[in-house]
Amino acid sequence: MKTPELTDIVSLLAETGDQDNSVQAELTIKDADKSLEELGFDSLALFNFAILVEKEYDVHLSFDDLMNYRTISSLSDAIQHLFISKSQG
Repeated sequence: MKTPELTDIVSLLAETGDQDNSVQAELTIKDADKSLEELGFDSLALFNFAILVEKEYDVHLSFDDLMNYRTISSLSDAIQHLFISKSQG
């Protein structure tokens, strides 16, 4: 399994957003530094995103992770770090 890249995380967030009417309709890589809250992600949408990440990359995001990483890019970095750490051992 390849390491999740920023574009992969944007795609998963967009997939989550498709299921939640409060999320901005079109997410792109240009949104990477915007806050997730600004883009319309509430706690339920982030929880649904965490489920997708776990299914796709076998990486568990805690509630604290979801609350601490408030932009797409910071969340992507955290997921990459967790994935690499898990892969190494």
